[in-house]
Amino acid sequence: MRGLFALTMLSLLAAAPAYSGTKAVYEQAENKGSLTVEIADNGDVRVGPADQPMYILLIGDASYIVTTKDGKTTVARVADVAAAFDKVMPPIFGKIFGAAAKGTPKGPPPMEKIGPQTVNGRTGTAYKFKGGNPKEESPVLVLSDDPALQPVGRAMERFTEASVLLLAPLFGKGIESMIDDMRAVFAMGTPLRGGDGMTLKSVETADVPASRVALPGKPQTVDEIVQAIKVTPTN
Repeated sequence: MRGLFALTMLSLLAAAPAYSGTKAVYEQAENKGSLTVEIADNGDVRVGPADQPMYILLIGDASYIVTTKDGKTTVARVADVAAAFDKVMPPIFGKIFGAAAKGTPKGPPPMEKIGPQTVNGRTGTAYKFKGGNPKEESPVLVLSDDPALQPVGRAMERFTEASVLLLAPLFGKGIESMIDDMRAVFAMGTPLRGGDGMTLKSVETADVPASRVALPGKPQTVDEIVQAIKVTPTN
């Protein structure tokens, strides 16, 4: 009987799916919904709000924005979207934001270590940014150095970098300092809670099919993106 039970258990284990992908969910602050991170076993990533027609794909070294509107799906490389915005944006905006960005300090942002803090059952280290308005409370972020969370941290770093790159036409060279600061923070650990209040809710091993991280169409060219977002000046 024991032998039969053992064989049955082995059969069940053999039949069970061996998932090697990862799914993480971050809750955004102020009831703005959740952000789902799906990591396939080949390292490609899909990040986006739940049940929203827009998401970002991180495939190899490239990042893409996928949007669906009126039943039509469009795909564009983040770098090409930034280049397109750079072409259609009125010069005055680039000058205004570029001037503001010149004062951005280089190097990692000054941070003060607070100590251990637990977020949804996971322990990390809390930090707060130094400087800013002394009358305002500095935002606190919690970072974890748990190796098991590193894939999620890398995915979120690339997602954040893709989002920041879209601001390149506004900030010009100042974008380099922003990305340097961001990378310095992610090098310290995976965010359990971001400075904006986004909080890691769950992480689990999951089946992430190749279709979830595949491009649903051919990426647009820079000229095609320009035509889609071009602004006609008014006199």
